[in-house]
Amino acid sequence: MFAISVVLLLQASSMLVQANSNASSIECGPTSFTMQGAGIRAFNRIAKAWGDVYSQSCPSFKLELEEDTWSDAGARVCDNHLQHSAVHVAGMAGKFFRPQASTIDGWKYDCYSSDRQTKTIKIADEGVGIVTSYGGSEEAVESATADEFAAGWHIAQSAQSCIQKLGGGLTMDQLRWIFSSKSLDALAAEGMNVEKVVPHYDGRDDTHLWSELHANCSATPILLAGIDQSLHHGEAEAYLRSHVLFGQNEDIRQDAFQTFPTLKDFAEFLEQNENAIGYTSIGDFIFASQDLVIVAPVAIQSRAGAYVLPSPEAFLEGNYPLSDRVTVGLWNTPEVMAIMRPFLRFGLSEEGSRILTRAGYWPITGWERVLDETRLGLSDSIGRDEDGKTGISFQRILDSCGPKNQRIEIAGSPDVHVIARTWDSFYLSGCPTIKMPVETGGSSVGAARVCANRLLGSPVDIGTMSRSFKPTEGVERTESPGVFDCTAGDEERSAIQIDVAYDGITVIVKQGSIGDECQQILGGGISMHQLRWIYSSYSDEMLEETGWDPNSLKNSDGDSATHLWSELDSRCAQEEINLAGDKIGEGTYDIFKQFVLTDGSNGETIDVNRRLPYAEASGSEMVAHLWNHRDTIGFIGYDHYYANLGILRGVPLQTTDGEYIAPSAKTISDRSYPIVRNVFMNLHNDPRSLANTIPYVKFGLENPLMVETVGLVPLQGKDLEEMMSRLNNAPFAEEEEEDSRNVALIIGLVVAGIALVCLVCTLLLWLLYQLNL
Repeated sequence: MFAISVVLLLQASSMLVQANSNASSIECGPTSFTMQGAGIRAFNRIAKAWGDVYSQSCPSFKLELEEDTWSDAGARVCDNHLQHSAVHVAGMAGKFFRPQASTIDGWKYDCYSSDRQTKTIKIADEGVGIVTSYGGSEEAVESATADEFAAGWHIAQSAQSCIQKLGGGLTMDQLRWIFSSKSLDALAAEGMNVEKVVPHYDGRDDTHLWSELHANCSATPILLAGIDQSLHHGEAEAYLRSHVLFGQNEDIRQDAFQTFPTLKDFAEFLEQNENAIGYTSIGDFIFASQDLVIVAPVAIQSRAGAYVLPSPEAFLEGNYPLSDRVTVGLWNTPEVMAIMRPFLRFGLSEEGSRILTRAGYWPITGWERVLDETRLGLSDSIGRDEDGKTGISFQRILDSCGPKNQRIEIAGSPDVHVIARTWDSFYLSGCPTIKMPVETGGSSVGAARVCANRLLGSPVDIGTMSRSFKPTEGVERTESPGVFDCTAGDEERSAIQIDVAYDGITVIVKQGSIGDECQQILGGGISMHQLRWIYSSYSDEMLEETGWDPNSLKNSDGDSATHLWSELDSRCAQEEINLAGDKIGEGTYDIFKQFVLTDGSNGETIDVNRRLPYAEASGSEMVAHLWNHRDTIGFIGYDHYYANLGILRGVPLQTTDGEYIAPSAKTISDRSYPIVRNVFMNLHNDPRSLANTIPYVKFGLENPLMVETVGLVPLQGKDLEEMMSRLNNAPFAEEEEEDSRNVALIIGLVVAGIALVCLVCTLLLWLLYQLNL
């Protein structure tokens, strides 16, 4: 462990001070206090970057930081370190290690070595993105015919082509060999399976050829590119060294390595050298997309075996292998929290996020930020109060908890998964004894599993769907709208459908792509007629017979077998349009067809038989496909687009009055955007299950800020009232049981009536008998 003291002269003023810094309002802490911290390099860099700005408004606040390891920093904030003193704040790359502290909710910890209690929050992601040229010179691309371009002949010798031959990405060992200064024997001695990593090794350590990785790759040297140390204080190179080149005395090989002072120079070198590969920080990778639009990202194989591209969704899920979380562990005392709340509130603000990105880090956004604000106790209100504070009242979460020590199983649509994941992150912060596994799989899986159709998985309490039930899955009751009786699986089960948000199916292209350039040429969007022609399985003649406007194509080539961007306008690229969208038969796919392919009832569908095949993808898979295929147009749920605003362009769609409407929370809410739908959670209609699920769903509906932060639109007005009423009236008895009970009641009344008549008659006869006596 080493300690490099970094002293920030940031002492708090003795009263709350409001000041403007780059249009942000900064609130200082209430007392003078020297905050002592220790942490990983990334945390110290972030704290210093924030502190340099924060100190301009709060000049007397003092924060002393020492660089330390993740585990040692955690130990020190728990006052458990034999060599170094305790601290108030720890900068870590995750949570506390199990021997250091215990937790039941994953964010509040009790230290084993002392009576200290701590809180942890995530403040950023750090890491690197690996990039190459798209492949082929600009002249080769421009001169290629559509068939030649589709065949990829112009990139056959490029780094990107080789990576595709390797399976679509690189393993961590392949990446290490590419960059490492060590010999292959030295890497083998450290445990690398060199025969698997470099199966065509040429016996020379002074060369690194693409063909050594795969026999069909080009026998050309692998050139290396990096970012100059002056940019972001060398964070990207430091991360690469610590996470990829981790051997003793290991370095980046210098024989083919160049660094560049700007991202523009870096990207232009890669574009001009199709056999080169480079690295940059993940903050640059996302936010500097205009500089990096001319290069292609490289997917890295995760521990699960999947190739993952760097994207906001991948960072959020923790799937990208070359990124780490940066977290803060706080000694949870009134004095420490009073000082750190204002400082962290500034760090979590928009200005704090901009500071992070300039430093090369990826800031937390959306629901993660609001979750941090909630856990820090930055507001006692719901959403934003009059002072601009954000968060959800923690007491409100506690008041919403259902029965303790229960389990709620959820599975289904990826488009609703983001809502479930957000809701349970807040809900479990205050209700930690409840277990809530959330799985995806699609709307079909959500419908099947809530109906206990074991062909698609085990039964769940909530099936999430981005469409309603199909007749083959469930049938809505006549007397109880919103209640569906299962028609597959366990037909004795039923589900209560709850609308949880409004969503807009967003037509997307990658920023700076062929499709992006074309939609701007067309006037800043595309029409519904153009969108139908792009995706339809119908010929031009069949389209025209079913109401399509042929004038939507300004430059048709008269060949229904081709769908070129240039057919929309001669100024667009003369390349085949590559189609992408949701998996066939899933919710987003079905709703898109319903809105766009207007003759669907007669067989019109998305054309999957083009020369460039239809790519079924969603979420980060869709982002990866669009990034690597600049000729592609796709459609996706608005939340996935919202999570990748720095990469994707939401294409405005032309309405019947000629106006182009871009997807946004506002246009989805007022339904001016042409493709809007509701998304659902379907609750197993069983009293025992509903005792657990109803408090959870009510909590979500009553706190709309959670839905807003993921890019969807929360229910409003009468729609919200109807869903709350549906929950309040649950469970719903089987209609057949109700009819049976009614019949039984009638029969019972008839029998009782007959018995009463018999009793009266008997009594009269007895009276007559007595009178005769």
